[in-house]
Amino acid sequence: VVFADKNTQKSYLHKIQNSQFLVDYLNKASNTSNSSIADFSGAETATASPASDSSSTSGATSSTVSGTNLQEVGVDEADRIKTNSSNLFSLEQCGAQKQECLTVYEMNESPASTTQLGQIQISENYQQGNIYLYEQESQKTAIWLASQFTYSIWSVWDSPSYWTGNKTDLALLDVNDPINIKKTKTISINGTLVSSRMVGDTLYLLTRNSPSYRYYPIDLVTAKETSIAIDSGLSTDIPSDSKPVILSEDDLLPKISFDKGTEIPLVDASNCYLAVQDSNKQYDQTIITLTAISVSKPEAFNSVCVVGSIETFYMSTSAIYLATSRYQYKSSSNTLIYDANVSYNTDIHKFSFSAGSLNYRGSGQVPGHLGWDQDKRSFRFGENNGILKVATSIGNSWSNDSRTRVAVLKEDENAKVLNEVSYLDNLGKPGEKLYAARFVGDRGYLVT
Repeated sequence: VVFADKNTQKSYLHKIQNSQFLVDYLNKASNTSNSSIADFSGAETATASPASDSSSTSGATSSTVSGTNLQEVGVDEADRIKTNSSNLFSLEQCGAQKQECLTVYEMNESPASTTQLGQIQISENYQQGNIYLYEQESQKTAIWLASQFTYSIWSVWDSPSYWTGNKTDLALLDVNDPINIKKTKTISINGTLVSSRMVGDTLYLLTRNSPSYRYYPIDLVTAKETSIAIDSGLSTDIPSDSKPVILSEDDLLPKISFDKGTEIPLVDASNCYLAVQDSNKQYDQTIITLTAISVSKPEAFNSVCVVGSIETFYMSTSAIYLATSRYQYKSSSNTLIYDANVSYNTDIHKFSFSAGSLNYRGSGQVPGHLGWDQDKRSFRFGENNGILKVATSIGNSWSNDSRTRVAVLKEDENAKVLNEVSYLDNLGKPGEKLYAARFVGDRGYLVT
């Protein structure tokens, strides 16, 4: 395992060359990840200001029809409704069991009204999801996606036990004839959906999961009915005379299935990376998987995985950036506690995408963190002409030494590094916090 000193600038991802290394690492994590990182919170928020420019919308095929709000033009985001020039596609509850259904309405301009055309039940179990709308010539497809997850993902982000055994489900729906909507493909992925984006006909999913381990009494050679199944080795009910079963690569890595068929690997070890870790942090059994799925050829998917913490997903029309704020921790009674007196940095990893392929381009590091409101962190990023801008917070955001910094990063193709080529520091008055950030083109807009 590659450990990094707190002052190092080395933040690159290490390609896993040997699948047995990954198996050994994840099995080791089952013994060392049995305590959560202590939760901490601050007063800072980083909320996104809505775009008023109609060019920052999706699904618009006519100047009189708006779409849903997007961070980046050309990078679609999932929502509860989508629209084109004539129809409104809405996710609603239907039936006695209040199942998730897609309803299509005809939009009438004068007088302003809607007429229901068709409806289809999507899920067998109650799942509240979101949809994309893809239109290309004669093909109109609605893509529904949802996770069977009963918690707010950020409220349990630092507790690996919540991330085992979850599924992300997708459905492709033929909506060419809104009166007769047809479900053409279902997809199930091991893991909880963290975020998603869509460019062209390709859907990009970021999912997270932790392997499920089984513990057996030491004197038993086989599991049988006396096995004690727990999630990720995090249960407090593990008997003292038990040990984890060593799992294989097939057991540890997530899988995918189509139309309720046989599960196949979502990713293999040769397409996985290990993030740099601080030497005082426990082994991390978190598996973050980035998957590209084409609407026209969903079975020809591509995936890469990162073992370790990835908290932020930002996507432009040319690249994907995965980032995490690497804090310093100290250990107390088997619990990792955030040390506010030690500085922290943010690691950023760049992936290119083309025709569904995913390629690691390099990594960089900037001082500071991305804020406490984690689902708004992506708005601290902006890319234009291959140049990445990122706004970070430095100092204690709950005290008077808080300040804002904007870094400008450029990829060095030969070294697989994102170099900081410029920066602005001490933005805002002393002690002010960053509440909102938005990058549009070559400009950044910050609210402190």
